[in-house]
Amino acid sequence: MQAIMNRAIVMAALLSAGCAERAPAQEFELPKQDARQIAKAIISAAHPTATNAALLKFDVTKDKEKKDRYTVSMKIEFYGKISNRRYVGDAELRIQISGTEREVLDLSFADNDPIPVNETNLRKLKTQLNELLNP
Repeated sequence: MQAIMNRAIVMAALLSAGCAERAPAQEFELPKQDARQIAKAIISAAHPTATNAALLKFDVTKDKEKKDRYTVSMKIEFYGKISNRRYVGDAELRIQISGTEREVLDLSFADNDPIPVNETNLRKLKTQLNELLNP
């Protein structure tokens, strides 16, 4: 769980930085290096024993109806620690930015690994992120 907290701290810093020092929502950007770190944090939470997590691609889209919301979609690969099999998953973060407040509204992940995703860790990660984003 400590590893998840460390990843949460990194993600909170990255999400804050991606908002360009609390710039208006329309200026939200996520550099590729930051997206890689977020992808690794999600894999660590979803599958704590996974190895070699790597971001394959990502996209940030602005919600057309709610101008203060963004969706970060990611395609991530990782390998099973014991099987050494390659798995691919899709992660999605829905983020709301209003004024100086940042909130991860939703964090979801699904993959082709027969071992179920650790939803408890993903919920904890989301909670930790929100606590760190808005102290």
